[in-house]
Amino acid sequence: MAMNSSTIPILVALFIQLALGLVVFQANRHRKANQSFLLLSLVAAGWLFSLYSVLTTNSPTAAAFWIRQASVFGVLLLAVFNLLRLSIKNGERRWPEILRYSWPWIATSIVVVGFCETNFFLQGAHLSQATGSFVPVYRNFQPYLFYFAGAGAVLILSYALDLRRTTATKRAELAFILIGAAVAVGTTLLSFGLGLFIDPSELTWFPPLRIVLFSLIISYGIATRKIMDVGLLLRRLISYALLAIYLLVLYAFVWCLVATASGRDCSPALSGQCAHHCPRGSRDCNRLCHGPCPRHVAATGRTSFHRLAPSRFSRDRE
Repeated sequence: MAMNSSTIPILVALFIQLALGLVVFQANRHRKANQSFLLLSLVAAGWLFSLYSVLTTNSPTAAAFWIRQASVFGVLLLAVFNLLRLSIKNGERRWPEILRYSWPWIATSIVVVGFCETNFFLQGAHLSQATGSFVPVYRNFQPYLFYFAGAGAVLILSYALDLRRTTATKRAELAFILIGAAVAVGTTLLSFGLGLFIDPSELTWFPPLRIVLFSLIISYGIATRKIMDVGLLLRRLISYALLAIYLLVLYAFVWCLVATASGRDCSPALSGQCAHHCPRGSRDCNRLCHGPCPRHVAATGRTSFHRLAPSRFSRDRE
């Protein structure tokens, strides 16, 4: 498997989600909500790993397999989101009772998962001419899309209704998870819609973006509202991590503004190419470097000095 610029954000998002899940689980491993959040993090990690495998494989058969698994993990994410809601709402009940409440989600998820593993859903995968990555060739994508949109709407509505009926402590947890679930479902449907107009392989930055946004929302809730029973030390570490991410994003934004305003390319690779491969005074040198090469400038300066020196000496003698 080869690593490229498209897979690095996916690996970063996978690491962030797993780290957040382990932190929440370690804070109170006996609490059902924390256990459900760890399960949610593992399912999200499986979804990201499936996307990573699609981008790094060289076989269309393997790409089609991992596209199916990514679709399966997308269905499981909705079911585990609902399980997390029930574990927060009915945390005092036992797991068999909580699973009994979620049997409609489990039953429909099994049906949709079976549908994703058939050729009736996915025909195969082919290479994109734009990016060189594999993109899916769906045979019947509409049932999956309708289920995802409908189940996502029911999930968000269920969170909103429970938010009005629960106590203050549970309300804070439900509120942040509701925002995170809405962002995850909304960006997924947005990527589906954009995929109808542009090449899906050009949207590889969307999956890690929605996971990172969800992780940041939950991390902010942990740091500010003490959700998931996370201790003081871990809350401070998460606060410092969020501050560091904010400063890095701000620095990158300012750097891009300065680079755009200056009108020059700050790429080191391009500068090295200019210094070693541009002919002196050539048009390519001026185009690539937004000005003459440093070597050409130095050589021109030395030539001008040697030409001017004798004439000045002659004027002094006269």
